[in-house]
Amino acid sequence: YRPHTPYVAPSRFFDRYPPTGVELAVVPPGDRENKPVAALADRPYQADMSEMQQRQAIQGYYAAISFMDEQLGRVLDALDATGLADNTVIAFLSDHGYQLGSHGLWQKKDLFENSLRTPLIVAAPGQLEAGSRSFTPVELLDLYPTLAALAGLDAPDSGIEGQNLLPVLAGAGSRRKSALSQSWSAAHLVRPERRGMKVMGYSIRTDRYRYTEWNRGEEGVELYDYLRDPAEYRNLANDAEYEVVRTELAALLNQRLRALEDD
Repeated sequence: YRPHTPYVAPSRFFDRYPPTGVELAVVPPGDRENKPVAALADRPYQADMSEMQQRQAIQGYYAAISFMDEQLGRVLDALDATGLADNTVIAFLSDHGYQLGSHGLWQKKDLFENSLRTPLIVAAPGQLEAGSRSFTPVELLDLYPTLAALAGLDAPDSGIEGQNLLPVLAGAGSRRKSALSQSWSAAHLVRPERRGMKVMGYSIRTDRYRYTEWNRGEEGVELYDYLRDPAEYRNLANDAEYEVVRTELAALLNQRLRALEDD
């Protein structure tokens, strides 16, 4: 459950992160103005937080993470102590990321990188090189066929989504060209004129770009180049220099969405 709100943890974890030493997110002028309204999942009163309240919110998040981290360590120590680590596959993951002030946002329900990128760590005795890292876009749906393969089980040939990531984990190369995410817009939370509107956003992520459509583009489009702009400050959807990229990613997104509809 941790680090979910409310940020509850023993005080010694809060002591590790004095609020005055916490670094706040940078929101440059114009950052929100070049993004669709549907993309900005604000929550009531968060825009009115004082600087100290912002620092305390980040302090609480860090404290809750460190508290959870200690509990994970206890589990791993127990596996080592009992010898179960020698034949146990471990998968560490989260269901979503978190904003903590980026783009003026503080939680989730958006399609920016901070909310969509999650930790995914897999350890399998004798099969994977410890500490290796892959930059291939993957999806949490890939976990089931991957764990089935690691356990020596045959996943069904049909009826499941996701791909076996063993080739990626073993360093044999990429199996995926993109990862798909989706979210209802939460912009109506603080915008009375949008209450009652249901706006679905779909986002496709490659190793370099993210392309997002809200209501299939009718409520806005976003394009970010993480090589040049890792913090997503510049929405390039209407930039002529990126017209070819946008067209290619729009086609890729539509291809993935059609596959979902066929399923």
